[in-house]
Amino acid sequence: MKQDFSFAGTWLSELGGRIKESPKYEIAERDIELVEIPGRSGDVFLDKRRYKNVPFERSIAFVNDRKQLPTRQQIEKAIDWLGYNIGYKEFRDTLHPRAFTNAILLNASEVIRDLPRLTTAKLSFNREPFWFSDEGQRWYSFGQKNSIKLSNPYQFESDADFIISALPCTTDININGIFYENVTFSEETPTFLIDRKINQIVLINLDTKRYKVVTGGFPLPLSHGENEIIIEFSNKNISLTEVKIKPNWRFL
Repeated sequence: MKQDFSFAGTWLSELGGRIKESPKYEIAERDIELVEIPGRSGDVFLDKRRYKNVPFERSIAFVNDRKQLPTRQQIEKAIDWLGYNIGYKEFRDTLHPRAFTNAILLNASEVIRDLPRLTTAKLSFNREPFWFSDEGQRWYSFGQKNSIKLSNPYQFESDADFIISALPCTTDININGIFYENVTFSEETPTFLIDRKINQIVLINLDTKRYKVVTGGFPLPLSHGENEIIIEFSNKNISLTEVKIKPNWRFL
């Protein structure tokens, strides 16, 4: 199978480019430290409970394939693609089908300078530690029940997103023992949203993006294997219009 990758929504092959060298699997390194203690034999193992970002490279080349654009136009499009996508962008590749991570291109200026002359380049990326499965990005509806069971297929805990929409009312919300008090749904902000990507809990209008911050902690992560998520409301007369969860399954 030909290796390929996508950055910021565009696959290299769409521009007529090719990967010159077969990429290797890169895995995030746990952030740990061995600390020397004077007078104590052996080092103390300090686990910072996080994974480091992963640096990686992709060597690419453009060839004059009659089925594709002329090489000059390929390179012009590639320069636009690589030069204007600054910061973290979605990254996919054929080594991790049906999954994505977020990566930064570090050497865009160098590539833009040399690519027109060489028609080849070595792209230097830096990505976040985890890959997220496409399956974990779908929304699962609670339907008419107050609980749902989801099975996490990966070894790592994941932080889920929640959407709860209701007609105007005030209620306490309990998500697996995490309480949110006096949550007031209104016509202006009819949706309670927990978004772990931006670490925010809000009452929001998803159309206008108007929102109010809600105080409270985040629900417990979803562990490996089966998880039951229970949502309860103190207001028994609440009229729910939507309750759903996006699990965000992840792996290294």
